This record gives sequence, C-alpha cells and structure tokens, in this order.
Amino acid sequence: MKWFLLLTFSLVISSFGEAHESSNVVSEVRSSIFKIYASSQTTLHSRPWTFESIGNSSGSGFLIGPNLILTNAHVVAHAKSLFVQKDRDQEMRRAYVKFVAHDVDLALISLLDEADLKGIKPLSFADNARLGDSVLTIGFPIGGEEISVTKGIISRFDYRLYAHSAFSKRLLFQVDSAINHGNSGGPVFINNKVLGVAFQSKMTDQNIGYVIPFLVVKRFLLDVQDGTYDKQPSTGIHVRAWVTRNEQEKKLNGVEVTFVEKDSITDGVLMVGDRLLEVDGKPVGIDGKVIILGERISFKALFGLAQIGSLLKFKVLRNSKEETLAAKVRAYEPHFSSLSFERNPRFVSYGGLVFTPLSTSWLRERGPKWMEKTSPFFNYLYNFSEFDSFFDEVSEFVILSSVLVKNFVPRSVFFLEGVVESFNGKKVKSLAHFHKLFEEEKKETSKIKFYNKRELLFVKTDFLKKGNNTVKNLFSLKQDKMLESPIDGAVRKEDFLK
Repeated sequence: MKWFLLLTFSLVISSFGEAHESSNVVSEVRSSIFKIYASSQTTLHSRPWTFESIGNSSGSGFLIGPNLILTNAHVVAHAKSLFVQKDRDQEMRRAYVKFVAHDVDLALISLLDEADLKGIKPLSFADNARLGDSVLTIGFPIGGEEISVTKGIISRFDYRLYAHSAFSKRLLFQVDSAINHGNSGGPVFINNKVLGVAFQSKMTDQNIGYVIPFLVVKRFLLDVQDGTYDKQPSTGIHVRAWVTRNEQEKKLNGVEVTFVEKDSITDGVLMVGDRLLEVDGKPVGIDGKVIILGERISFKALFGLAQIGSLLKFKVLRNSKEETLAAKVRAYEPHFSSLSFERNPRFVSYGGLVFTPLSTSWLRERGPKWMEKTSPFFNYLYNFSEFDSFFDEVSEFVILSSVLVKNFVPRSVFFLEGVVESFNGKKVKSLAHFHKLFEEEKKETSKIKFYNKRELLFVKTDFLKKGNNTVKNLFSLKQDKMLESPIDGAVRKEDFLK
C-alpha cells in the first residue's frame, strides 16, 4: 500500500510541476499573441466580374519582430479589412498584409500604427524537436472571447498535404492538443520557444492537429528578407520505392526515378532510371525516406526547405556508376497548382465570349464533389497533363468560361467550357498569349480550335473587338480584360493610401 501512496504522491507532484511550468510559459508569452479579425470577399474565377458575399472570420497570430505578426495565409486570404486585438485589450487595431505564402499557409501582417506594439516582446523559435515532446497550443479558438491554452505532445513527424493550397505537400508536425477554428495562425510552444504555427486539424478524428514546423517557418522568413516571396520549390520528379533488380542493387538504398517534369528543378539533371541515393547529403532509404530531426520523412520534404537560387545536391547510381549532381533551385509552376488567390481573376472578353485560365480554383467552384462532377477530359488535364509531352509548350490552359450575349457569335453556347488549343493554327500557350494573338490578328474571320470540341469556332475578329463596349454597357462591366492581378487579394498598405 505504501508504494501505491508514494507513486500517487509522486505523480501529483510531477503533474503540479508540469502545470506550474506551463503556467509560467503562458504568463511569459501571452502578451505577444493576438486575435485577428478579417472581413473577406472573393471573386468567382468562372465569372470574374461576380463577387461573393462578404464573410467574417477570426484567427490568431503572434509577434516575431518589429511590427511583424506571423499568422496563417488562410486567415488573411481575400481580406478586405484586417484588425488585430491584443490579449486583454478592448481595442482593435487596423492591420495589413506585408507578405503571404499560400503554398505553405503563412503570412506576415503589420499594424498601421507601429506604436501600438510598443513594449511587446517578439517570440523566438525552437531549433529542435523530438517525438513525444510536450507542447502548448495558445490562441483564440471559436467558442470564447478569451485566450485559450491546450496541452499535448508531438505525436508524429509527417509529410502531408497543406489543405489551404489544396496541392502542396510539406513537412509538418502532428500534435494531440486541440486545434480548432480560430487557433489558426497561433503559436505552438515547446517550453517557451515556438515549435511552429497551428494551421489545420483532422476533422474526422479527435485530438489530431497539425503544426507548420519551425523549419518551414524559418525558410519562409529567410525567403522574404529581400522584399518578395519566391514560393517554395516542387520536386518535379516521380519515383518508385522498394525496387531491387539485381544483386548489386540489393545492397543499395535509394529509389528509382520514373519521371522528370519538364522545366522543373531536376529537369536536365536527373534522368529516368537513375537510382537516387542521396539528397542534400542525406541518404535516401529504399522506402524513399531521409532522417529529419531524428525521424524518417519523405525525401521530398528537403525540396520544400531549400531556398530559391541555392544548389541542391544529389547522389545517383547511373549506368552502375555513382555520380554527384547539383541543381539550381527555382520556382516551378505546373499547369495545375495551388488554388489561386488573385484580387481579380484574370480574363479576356471578346463580344461577350469570356476566356479565363482553367485552374484548380475554376474547377473547385463546381462544388465539394468537383472531381466527380467534372468531365473525363478535365480530369485528364488535371492529373496527367504534366506527363504528356503534347502540352509541353502550354504554361496554362485557356477555357471559354462564359457567354454573356449570344447574338455576336451564333451557336457560341455549344463551345462553352471548351479548352482552347489554337487560334488560327497557332498553339495557345497561356491567356496572355491568346490575347496577344487575338489583338494582333488582321484577318476578318478567325478560327478557334478546342481540345475537347469537335467543331471549330469561327468568329469575326474586328466585330468581336468592337462589341466589347456594347457588352460592358449591357452588364455594367468596368473592363473587358484583366491580364495581370496581384497574387493575393488581401488588404495591403498601399490600399490605405488611395
């Protein structure tokens, strides 16, 4: 019985000690954590002149430097107004977006009046983490107005999809402390250092939350030091794991390269059939994993941690010989990539025929089950166009998205959702290229060929150009084209100066 009482007493003392330590951390850091209010409005990519209703949401953020508050990109995306409220403060302060990185769901915001942050200490980041380490998640989740603290452990290191971009897989930490709506953008602590940024949870299971690790955050902060965000690079390669063909390869680790995407980082460096043995000095296992922070993670996570302009080194087995290669890291945009967050989606209109880029955002406007609703052709473009050399010249697909008036082009509705292949026999490479071809055309009649339509669309070139004014007046449109738009529609400092 004595041993039971002693064990119980020691557990109570241990719990009291941990609780006291957690309380000290909260007291030390809470003044540096903020609640963020956003009023957002998006524009439809399929009908670029149409605005959605205004939505209000909130998230969390924390100070990391002089007038620099770190939060999630999805907290500020499309925000027309931003306000920041300090813990235990009744007032809300106006803010704007300084940098945003949708591919890693991070953003830096600043207050209009920097003096409102006087005396607040910036938080610092951890430089290491281990599986099982205790963590504290602090923020302003929905369900209350005051700051909230939840405790847990790091339960997994992983390489998974970042939901905000709906495309990018990156390194992340899984924790078992509650992460709810409103926690987004808030800090997760290991002791009194920031382990990372709370950003998403697994809705189908309890107590599974995800954190953007300090490694990814530090890479983002280093990226924007020159005043611009260059995006994270993608791998550009596809591999096959667990491959052994002969006695020599049975003794080797590594994975086999099965495809190299054109214009990607590894294009012209790695070759199909190479056995990838090392990336950035880290041995690649036969399962395609490397050691990061003491745990086995997909080697592709290393690409996301590399800076644009740096060299990424590879060791490969090629033709039974080991070779060391290097690739200069650069941004790479496949035909379909992350969701678009443009302030005004790009489009061109000729006589009521509205052409837009065929993007992931355009497809997702079909609803939650858009992949099931979309045509087999769109599915093919979305999933396989990067592997089809027929589309090598194409940087983005152009689609006839809407027909505003039918009298300019008889039967034009038949060509709705047609993906443009060529204009007067010239292959269309992008929306800007299509606009250039149309504007420079001198022929009275032009023909547009679509990938997914049997017939050609014949149009009177000048007649459609002159019809733009009529269409603008009929539909009260401000313009008949938008070829360039800010990458992100969230409020910027210059918006206050207009």
